[in-house]
Amino acid sequence: MNQWLDEIVASAVIAAVFLIGYLLVARLGFRFVRRYGETGNRAATLWSMLRRVLVVAICIVALLTILSGVWGLPITPLLGVASVIGVALGFGAQKLVQDVIAGFFILLEDQFRIGSLVSIAGVTGEVQDVRLRVTVLRGGDGSIHYVPNGEVKVATNLTNSRLEPPTESPRP
Repeated sequence: MNQWLDEIVASAVIAAVFLIGYLLVARLGFRFVRRYGETGNRAATLWSMLRRVLVVAICIVALLTILSGVWGLPITPLLGVASVIGVALGFGAQKLVQDVIAGFFILLEDQFRIGSLVSIAGVTGEVQDVRLRVTVLRGGDGSIHYVPNGEVKVATNLTNSRLEPPTESPRP
């Protein structure tokens, strides 16, 4: 009975350490996002994605640490099964992965922002939201279009085209 109590307390301590670590990193991330004014939407979206990945990674590492370190369970078979499942999901979700990677680069390269007038994948409209998997556009007639980011081969940002055309310089 005493051993079970020790293992439960050790598990709780490990979980608390990982939680405190996450909270510290999250606080730094939110400060970073607040510090950037104009690029706030871009920074907030990138931080949102990174925070989700961080939560999953921390939970998995904490669980594996508790299972192997505290409870003494072998995790090698679990890692083998998880690897096979990961490969199967990777092959099955290629389109989803393609959309997410394209969305990450759209955000990273700052190709367009919320409020920009764009033409992508044959659809023209104002960007309502840029997510990792889809870009949400509002067309001129008020309709909402969800464009998967993997379908964005050419993105034309019409907001930037509203600038005055360059003046021609006289030829010598």
